[in-house]
Amino acid sequence: MKKIKFVQGLIAMGVGVAMLGSIPIAASANSQYSATRSNSVRLVWRKSMGQHAYTATTGARYSQHLGVRYGSNQATAQMVWYTDAHEKLYQKNKGNSAIYYHVKSADGTQQGWIWRGYLKPTSSKVDATSKKTSAVADNSVTLQNAKTSAGYANAIQTESQYRLAKAVWTLFPGTKVNLWLSQHVANCDQTDILKSKPMTEMDKISVKSLKNFYVQNGVIDPAATQYWLLSARSKAFATTQNQPVSQRIKVIKQAMDNDGMTAAKRASFNGWYIGINVADSSPINGSNPNTDPENLYMWTYGVFLAPESSFQSVNNR
Repeated sequence: MKKIKFVQGLIAMGVGVAMLGSIPIAASANSQYSATRSNSVRLVWRKSMGQHAYTATTGARYSQHLGVRYGSNQATAQMVWYTDAHEKLYQKNKGNSAIYYHVKSADGTQQGWIWRGYLKPTSSKVDATSKKTSAVADNSVTLQNAKTSAGYANAIQTESQYRLAKAVWTLFPGTKVNLWLSQHVANCDQTDILKSKPMTEMDKISVKSLKNFYVQNGVIDPAATQYWLLSARSKAFATTQNQPVSQRIKVIKQAMDNDGMTAAKRASFNGWYIGINVADSSPINGSNPNTDPENLYMWTYGVFLAPESSFQSVNNR
């Protein structure tokens, strides 16, 4: 599927609407943007990871594509950072790749991406009193803490915070929820490069690395995958979370129809594996693998589909 075009009307709908809940702010007065730095790297993959505690006294903290430099790590040398995602960036000028970890402070007020070489493990634990209170019970299954596809699928079917996700799943009859695809929804549009022709030499290097990543995770034919994202319309849609699910799913269905993901096309995915990342920023804490502070809602609503024949056992559980 070609990368989805943003719908201007829905973008306009989001202008002037305040975001619900408390949103952590990573930027500061010292934030600096560099188009040169942003264009010097290409995303290879980005995915969630477990929580580990680190400190950093050198280097700097950035937005997910390094465009914005939030500040020096020396200024936050005493801060304990907790990981929730990581990404691999190909450095065009150097001809090699680097791994960055997405980190958050214990109170959730600061976050960003730090090259893992600057991070030093620490034995510090998150103080329960410093954690933000979450409306989700500790034993709830979320996209981040789920261990198996069956566990995540059961959560979608039974837990109240996934009522919208359950409604989205019903739009794709006969599909089977897959945990890895669900966690990868935030990055599914990177498969566009696997379907584009012609390619530059730099594109060919990226494609080789990207294909290897998918094959290692069980998707042996990544070019056959399909996806749908609410994309830039997500922020406006998030403000509707107090409306009934029946009304909200109508909005999503209309957006899908506008993007060519019609009922007939959705029905054609019968038997496919589906990744579902459909959650508001609240009350499900940390359910969205895309945690870039500049695009908090960008991929909060999306699905990623892989043909049954192209998805092997490694992450098919």
